[in-house]
Amino acid sequence: MACPHVSGTIAYLKSIHPTWSPAAIKSAVMTTGKSRENKIKLETQAITKANTNKTIVDPSTNKAATVFDVGNGEIQPAKAVDPGLVYDTDPLDYITYLCNSGYTSKQIQNITGDSSSKCPKNDTSFSLNYPSIAVLLDRSSKTVERPVTNVGNPGATYTASVGSAKGISISVTPSKLSFTSPDRS
Repeated sequence: MACPHVSGTIAYLKSIHPTWSPAAIKSAVMTTGKSRENKIKLETQAITKANTNKTIVDPSTNKAATVFDVGNGEIQPAKAVDPGLVYDTDPLDYITYLCNSGYTSKQIQNITGDSSSKCPKNDTSFSLNYPSIAVLLDRSSKTVERPVTNVGNPGATYTASVGSAKGISISVTPSKLSFTSPDRS
């Protein structure tokens, strides 16, 4: 039943925000699994309880479901209408990602149907502007950039809240974002 619920939510959001891109709508759905209270959450937003208030269970193992089972959890359409911040992505972001994943300009042209599509030079970004972050954990330091767009209150301030696993240090710079208008930062 997830497909009709998500499809309905997307149609609902598009009717309220007709200028939002598909990526902005996806971001709004993904980042509003819980009350955001003007915070950037760098931890799972997944709801781990079913509507019966019992823990969601992986039916194949009969054990408590993990984030890999539930993803972002239960969507909340009313909250997705006003997510505050969205992670927007444009077609060039996807092209760059595919190029840096080993696709050739010819393959990109076949995917886009545009013979002028080419891999950008000197861009080594493997990261899409996506509401979740995945990095290969090794002993080196990693930097991940995520530009956000304020679609909420023009005078909003957002404070980063970071969750991390044992042995991993995470910091967010800047730790606070303040906006005076709808804007991207």
